[in-house]
Amino acid sequence: MCVRLADAGHRPDLVMVDSSPLPRVADAEADALVSDQIVAMLGPRPDPRTAERVRNAFRAHGHALAGYSAQRDYAGRVLLLTCPDDGTDVAPGAVRRWRALAADLREGRLDADHYAVFDPEHLPQLTEALDEFLALDVPGHAEVG
Repeated sequence: MCVRLADAGHRPDLVMVDSSPLPRVADAEADALVSDQIVAMLGPRPDPRTAERVRNAFRAHGHALAGYSAQRDYAGRVLLLTCPDDGTDVAPGAVRRWRALAADLREGRLDADHYAVFDPEHLPQLTEALDEFLALDVPGHAEVG
């Protein structure tokens, strides 16, 4: 979206949370575990129809991510917030690729894993990182950090 807006003469700030520009490699066994983990977040006895919709959404997202990779440079300000490494070698390659695509990239680390970033106990860290980033290079704001 930001690249398209830049084509039209706008360069909005871009914030990415634990995002990868690389195509997702599907693994049926790992995908089943992640799908189960996400459904478990619905609670101890989720409605079966809701659980199936969540599983279908996960499959659709996985399929879309398998065919996607970021290709175009972005000249606007970018904040990439990464989560702790999940044990795969995807994160370092993703960060390297974002660095190549975004000349004005700032990076930050979050303490929460990918699925807990927006949980209430982690929101203060997330909002602090956003506040610092958005205050940078803005007239009338002191640089934070």
